[in-house]
Amino acid sequence: MGKLKPLEKLRDVSRERVAVAMSGGVDSSTAALILKEEGYDVIGLTMRLWEDGESDEGRMLNLKATDLDIEEDNYPEDRPRSCCSPLDIQDAKEVADKIGIPHYVINLADLFEQRVIRPFCDQYLEGMTPNPCLNCNRFIKLDILRRRAHWLGAYYLSTGHYVRVRSAEENGRFLVYRAEDSSKDQSCMFWSATQEQLCHFLSPLGDYTKERVRKLAERAYLPVADKMESQEICFISDNNYHRFLREKVGYCPRPGPIVDTEGKVIGTHQGLAFYTIGQRRGLGIGGPGPYYVVGIDTEKNLLIVGHWKDVYRRELIAEEVNFIPFDHLEGDLRVTAQVRYRGEEGEAIVRPVDESRVQVTFRRPIRAITPGQSVVFYQGDLLVGGGIISSFSGSGQAVV
Repeated sequence: MGKLKPLEKLRDVSRERVAVAMSGGVDSSTAALILKEEGYDVIGLTMRLWEDGESDEGRMLNLKATDLDIEEDNYPEDRPRSCCSPLDIQDAKEVADKIGIPHYVINLADLFEQRVIRPFCDQYLEGMTPNPCLNCNRFIKLDILRRRAHWLGAYYLSTGHYVRVRSAEENGRFLVYRAEDSSKDQSCMFWSATQEQLCHFLSPLGDYTKERVRKLAERAYLPVADKMESQEICFISDNNYHRFLREKVGYCPRPGPIVDTEGKVIGTHQGLAFYTIGQRRGLGIGGPGPYYVVGIDTEKNLLIVGHWKDVYRRELIAEEVNFIPFDHLEGDLRVTAQVRYRGEEGEAIVRPVDESRVQVTFRRPIRAITPGQSVVFYQGDLLVGGGIISSFSGSGQAVV
């Protein structure tokens, strides 16, 4: 196959067919089940994001992966050492067989390396704290995987995210809302979604609670009905990203001074990539603490620490911004803004700086605003948009 063509140039794309990104977990499995019961022509797509170790190769023999590697760019040949478990792929296949839908394994290892893993490493080395799950959803699932789905004749892509995507009657735009189950809501992962992506997206779990999803899976005798959720970064199985940075990019930690907010040296850090804003443990310093990381200066190799009140900030600059109900922000916008996934949320004003950046000013200081993480904007349950935090300012005491 050659380069991907625009959707309108593809033939035999059916609005009745939906491709479900099946990770082997209960959520995406139940999403496929719900769509099948609603009458859609469902196919399952499972991403192989890199090659696992030799001990797992035998487990892959019966998967009959479909080769859908479409050349879009010249991606490097080196691949990571491990990723989503072959057992997860096996689970997805068994679920697909159980509910009677076709199942395809798609090799996206090179793209995952380029769009997720390398930016993850680069940002950590620049003193930022990246969110690889966001980048995976942004660049791999909603973009690359969606277009792979079109090649299989599916007009729609669906996932196991707890989010609601609806069409606005007044202007025809597609909007994103928080999920019914607030404890599982994942709408913040969709702040970067474009109208093109949203119009091809189905969100079957948006109106379901996690408890109900498990009951549906149990009722259908899905083999993953009681499967536990993974909390780690998918390509770092032991959750030790320090080791990963050493092995993946040869990161050699460079110790340097730990200074307080007045510039006084009070300790030695073990390498800036091992710290993040708001961190308390593992600093190895005494004194009138506790101390928290409040800043990272990569140019001077300084780790800046302060007390509880110093972790709170009032303003930030976000870049790569995207808005969902409209294309561009023309003036001040009142929102509630959330930093980090499931992070603190507060009333704020968003002001445009230029076409790709905004300034966000909180009414009350927010804890641990961290460069590299997302800031997401809401008005009630409506997701307005978001961006990537690039800097912060305006320290202040938290309001108790």
